[in-house]
Amino acid sequence: MKRKFLWMVVAASALVFIACSGLPGKFIGKGWLPSMDDPEGSIATFHFVLNAQDKEPDEEGFADTFSGWIRYADEAAGVDVYGKVADGREEGFSEDEIGGVYYDDVYGDYGAFGGFWTGQVPFDDDLVTEGIFVVRVKDVTVEGGGDGIRIELFDLEADIFSDTPIYSNEDYIDGGDIRYRAVKEKKPKKEK
Repeated sequence: MKRKFLWMVVAASALVFIACSGLPGKFIGKGWLPSMDDPEGSIATFHFVLNAQDKEPDEEGFADTFSGWIRYADEAAGVDVYGKVADGREEGFSEDEIGGVYYDDVYGDYGAFGGFWTGQVPFDDDLVTEGIFVVRVKDVTVEGGGDGIRIELFDLEADIFSDTPIYSNEDYIDGGDIRYRAVKEKKPKKEK
């Protein structure tokens, strides 16, 4: 039996996601994981670029600018969406709620990002065509682990911190790769 992606510690750490921005960094990935509706016979595919930058450096060093996109499809579940990462200025997202790169002693660095999606998600005998997404991705470097992804899709009216998503899927990826790239520290400019 395929082991479920171990998000308990990551989910607990994601409470930080609610309280403050993460650190700058970039996650890129492409691959597949088991379908939510048919984990033994079908796959869900993903492709993403998620980027958090510190364009207005301060002593805290948190990310303040976000960009990227995600393409996600789970054919067995009827899900096919494209999402753009919110940059912190859109209604419903402040820079303190977007995310960035976080660190956990067990799992190391992981990314948490939010934004808006369009596409199709079947829900309660209806077809939702736009909404909000939250994605957490992991480039696992610890022995015995594997890269993982968790995606949650909400309708536009949802509160991402208290409502149940209309679709969610999480697991180790079965194929492909997720890569984390740390942002190099910028040296302060010398005064002339």
